[in-house]
Amino acid sequence: MTEHGTQCFRVIRAEGSGTDFSYLHCIAQRAPSRKQEVSQAFRRVARFDLYRARDTFFAAQVGTDGRVSCAVTGEWVACDSGHMDHRQPMTFEVIVTTFLAGRGIALADVPLTVGQDDQVSPEVTDEALGEAFRSYHTAVARLDFVKDTVNLAQASRHRLKPGRITL
Repeated sequence: MTEHGTQCFRVIRAEGSGTDFSYLHCIAQRAPSRKQEVSQAFRRVARFDLYRARDTFFAAQVGTDGRVSCAVTGEWVACDSGHMDHRQPMTFEVIVTTFLAGRGIALADVPLTVGQDDQVSPEVTDEALGEAFRSYHTAVARLDFVKDTVNLAQASRHRLKPGRITL
C-alpha cells in the first residue's frame, strides 16, 4: 500500500534502491491519462491542507469513542477510515478544471515530474503554479468527512461528463 492507500508492488533492486508500480495499470496495459496525472499532482499539492482540515474537523467534532459522523451515512467513523471529500458542486475535479481554465492552461501545459523512483504520484514542478492552486483550492473547496469506502464508491458519479469543458 502507498501513502494514499492504493495497492502496488514494491521492487527492491540488487544495489538497494527501490520503486513501486501499479500492478493494475500493468494488467490493464494502460497508463494514467494526462488528466489523471494532473489531478494527482494537484491533489499532492493540496494534501497537507486536506490533512489539516481533517485534523481540525476531528478536534472539533470527535466523540468520546474517538470517532466522528460520516457526512453521507451518519455512521461513526475513525480518522483513519475516512477521507475529506470535496462537496458538490466544487468537487476536486471541478476545482482543478476551473483553476486551469481560468488561467488558460491546457492539461498538456502543466509541468509535471513523471516516472521517477519512489514517486507516488506526479508532482507539479512549477512552484508558483502549485501555490496558486493551493490558494484557489483553499478559497473554493468545501469539505466533508466521509467514510473512505463511501467516498471511493461515489467518486465516479461526481466526474465531469465529456464535452462539458475542454482543456
